[in-house]
Amino acid sequence: MPSPKPTPITGPLISAFYQRMPIELFVGTVFALGITAIGWIAYASRWAIAWAAAILLLYGIRRLAAHAFTRACAKKGGVGKWFFFFGLGISVTGLAWGYAGAAAAQSGSMGFVAAVAVAIGCVALVTTVTYYGMLRVSALFLAPAVAPPVYFLLAEPRPSTLLAVGLVGVFSLMLLIAALLLRKGFLTSMSMSETNETLCAERNKDREEIKRLSVALKTNAEKRDQLEQESRKLAADLALLKGKTRVLSNTLRDVAPVCPVTGLSTRKYFNQAIDSEWHRCLREKKPLSLIVFTLDDFGRFQESYGAKAVETWLNQGAKIVQQCARRAGDMAARFDECSFALLLTGADTRKALQTAEQVRIAIARAGVVHANLTKEEVATIHAGLATIIPSTDTTAKDLLARVDAALYEAKFQGGNRVVAYRTLSRFRKEAWSTAADGLLTELALRQKLLLWGFEGGWDTYAPQTRLPDQNDRREGVRAILSGHLRVTVEGQWLDLTPGDALFIPAGTNCSFEVIGHEPVVCYAGTSHMEAAKTA
Repeated sequence: MPSPKPTPITGPLISAFYQRMPIELFVGTVFALGITAIGWIAYASRWAIAWAAAILLLYGIRRLAAHAFTRACAKKGGVGKWFFFFGLGISVTGLAWGYAGAAAAQSGSMGFVAAVAVAIGCVALVTTVTYYGMLRVSALFLAPAVAPPVYFLLAEPRPSTLLAVGLVGVFSLMLLIAALLLRKGFLTSMSMSETNETLCAERNKDREEIKRLSVALKTNAEKRDQLEQESRKLAADLALLKGKTRVLSNTLRDVAPVCPVTGLSTRKYFNQAIDSEWHRCLREKKPLSLIVFTLDDFGRFQESYGAKAVETWLNQGAKIVQQCARRAGDMAARFDECSFALLLTGADTRKALQTAEQVRIAIARAGVVHANLTKEEVATIHAGLATIIPSTDTTAKDLLARVDAALYEAKFQGGNRVVAYRTLSRFRKEAWSTAADGLLTELALRQKLLLWGFEGGWDTYAPQTRLPDQNDRREGVRAILSGHLRVTVEGQWLDLTPGDALFIPAGTNCSFEVIGHEPVVCYAGTSHMEAAKTA
């Protein structure tokens, strides 16, 4: 078990010692008078009178020292000096009691020796208890109190002497153990006292703070009520003003053909232009392309930078988009809150893709800061486009629906990209496999198509031949035996090589063109299963 750490000597501890000193002095005086009376009356010991006078004088001097300490206020300094005087007084007192024990042992009266031993033990115990079981204080008293009688007893060795020495040793050990126990209890009590004082101080401080906060809270509550009334009044006025502004803004937006923020056409005027260009392309059988651009992560951009930054970005984006609407019939417009639209008359899918990429790159190079994006540090856009050759079977709504699907796919892929609606994705293309189908011949290709349910005949097209649009009400197929044939559907094209078979959905407008200088031998057929269902 590790030895306990020594208790530090502090000003408050020395003050407590001097305050409790009268207890020890009173008990010591009582036992000194008692020993003197026993020694004088029972044994006529002259030394008892002189010893009593000396120890009473010593007690008086120590009492004066305690009074001097109180006046000097040792808490402010001089701790070591006052503890030296205190320890010196304890040691001299112990030495005086030790002299009494040695004198009693020399007298040879066992009764008197026992009385003196009891008195020394009681005074030592009271000293230990009075000073909180401090081991140093107990040792300062016990060592000089025990040393003289032990020395005298050992100088004249007898069996009774050895027994007395043993008893003194046992008593001293028990006293030291008691001092250790008392010290432990004192340390615990002192720690609890300090903790209690700290808690009391904190409690008082908290009470003062609570009082201060209560006064402040009451004052703030009155101010808050006043501000709430003013705030409710202002909120009502603001709501009324916002309502009027919203009505006026909607009216202006519906009436004005140009967006006041971007300078582009409004959505209403843009829809009218789509209908007009749709009918013109229907008459002239030209493709019509529509591109919609949307700012990536617009919600966080608006929350982070505010409406002013949004207007700045819209102005820059509008200028870039407007530069691409150069030809007659082309139109740029503000499509919705964070989107632009670009209508390209007579542009096929390839041309529309090039234009959309130019806009996307130009906006990225504009360098509008958008630090909330995970991959880019500047504002970027994603775009969706679709190209269609107007027909009586389609409407402008079909074009808008395809653009919307392409725009969703661009956003789903992470933004900052252009996605075109692939009309040819509805077509199915099969290639000839020499390993599975054998050598490509006219008979083998025709038999394979018959197995798939398609009947038709062979056509041969000269080089550079361009066939008019065809629209079969039944599902059809075009299979190439030799040459290269390009199939164009709504502005998108697909090249067929020998062995390729393209299955065309029913009701689709297609045009065909021979590519290269080699004639094309092509099998054109329709599904006889569809014919059977129709019949």
